Amino acid sequence: MTISIIAGKGNFPKIIAENSKISLVVCINGLSNPNNFKNKTTNVSLLEIDKLIKKLDYYKIKKIVFAGKFFRPKLNNKKVDKSSRKIINQISYKGDDVSLNIIKSFFLDKGFEIISPSILLKNNFVKNNIIFSKKNDLKKNKFLKNSAKNGINLLNKISKFDVGQSVVLLDKHVIGIEGLEGTNELIKRCGMLYKKYLTHVYEFGPVLVKFPKKNQSLDFDMPVIGLDTIKLCAKNNFLGVVVSSFGTLVLDKNKILEFSKTKDFYFYSTGG
Repeated sequence: MTISIIAGKGNFPKIIAENSKISLVVCINGLSNPNNFKNKTTNVSLLEIDKLIKKLDYYKIKKIVFAGKFFRPKLNNKKVDKSSRKIINQISYKGDDVSLNIIKSFFLDKGFEIISPSILLKNNFVKNNIIFSKKNDLKKNKFLKNSAKNGINLLNKISKFDVGQSVVLLDKHVIGIEGLEGTNELIKRCGMLYKKYLTHVYEFGPVLVKFPKKNQSLDFDMPVIGLDTIKLCAKNNFLGVVVSSFGTLVLDKNKILEFSKTKDFYFYSTGG
């Protein structure tokens, strides 16, 4: 399979490149650095989609995978090609899911096949209904599972509003819903709120639930969690993290499971 990564911000594109047979990494200017990859690389701006298509055609690539964080470019630059201008106009004032479907349709119409990161990183899921922790306390276990159930139900209900993939709860008490700030800032915010207002109310700390939205296309925007996020949760006195056994990619999986086993921290994978 001749595959190219369209690389956005973060370590995720590098992990895919190191663990898959990637022919070309297309680094997006300002988001991804070609020097971070051992693969053949090229770079383009998000305002040069026509140039991107030409490069993919030049290298005879028809399969592409989008990885990393992408930010919406603004039309305040005169050097915007025709396709970029069309896409930007179409996704203006649209939610993430709608915008991603518009982008997906564009590339499909151009004859490209979009590969989900999950196909390339099949071993980065944690099987269903597994809880890792140092103590595996029954009361904490029950609290964790109740928080997981309520968090997944909440994410399913708010999916129609096209918001984030993460929520933080204490059983039925919702502390925060992920917005534009991203998961790590959500964790910090909820950790501060828990410490300031709720430590005397609840016996255990908050639970982060990171799950795909209902009917979410996982080709583009699959939930991803890594060791740094786990450590940030622990630093902010979270009881644990809940992920989807089928829809959340777990980076640094072995390190995360080892961290959970040696700390009083819970990592729970469930099918919902």
